[in-house]
Amino acid sequence: MFLSRKGLPKRKWADVLTIYNGRDYKKNVSNETEGFPVYGSGGFMYVYADRFICEGTLIIIGRKGTIDRPILVKGKIWNIDTAFGIKTDSKVLNPVFFYYRSKFYDYKDMNKQTTKPSLTKSDLLKLDIELPSMNEQRTFVDFVEQIDKLKFNFLLYHHQMVIIQKYLSFFCRAIVFFVDIFRFFIATFRFLRKPNKQKTWPTIVFLVETRINDAFFLIKRPCKANKNKKGLIIIVSNLFIQYGASDGNRTRVISLGS
Repeated sequence: MFLSRKGLPKRKWADVLTIYNGRDYKKNVSNETEGFPVYGSGGFMYVYADRFICEGTLIIIGRKGTIDRPILVKGKIWNIDTAFGIKTDSKVLNPVFFYYRSKFYDYKDMNKQTTKPSLTKSDLLKLDIELPSMNEQRTFVDFVEQIDKLKFNFLLYHHQMVIIQKYLSFFCRAIVFFVDIFRFFIATFRFLRKPNKQKTWPTIVFLVETRINDAFFLIKRPCKANKNKKGLIIIVSNLFIQYGASDGNRTRVISLGS
């Protein structure tokens, strides 16, 4: 693996980075609307501090709780007492390179607690890290950033396609709806033009769910109650109009389906 290949010089964390202990923001400073973002072991806590503890391109590693998910942040931040803020020596260690390398350490193996996972600053500073040249580190970071950019563009494209698909689906359903409305009026017009003495206006039946068996049942049931009447039975279901015709003893489905 490029991040830790054999033959690279090794250094201790203590030689190439600084670890900032966090503090409880509630006992010091807090602001819910503006200021410096407050980070814990799980990420941004959606509160702000009036002061900051560390600044720059930083890596947040959990001291308690979530200890195996490093977070990359930039700017001035306040890290609480459950998280370490780490700043690298930019002359020998690119912070973004260190962020990706830090994901491959087995932090759970350094856990000091049996109930809630916990790390100590002294154990972290004893860890080794392989150091490629700064040019190699920069090349790796540029490559990863290009991958992230492509991933972001793909997700953005996918999101746009989902939105377009929803609009097309709605448009198609609307077309089908208006076509069914038109067919309903045509069927009603033909029904009313029939030369029989017992003309009745269409019976409207509403369905919550579109199921063919339920539709047939609801079409037939009114017919049994009115065996001597001829009529057109309309089923309105999920914005789609479905209709059938009855001659009293039998039911003929003219259109059924959405």
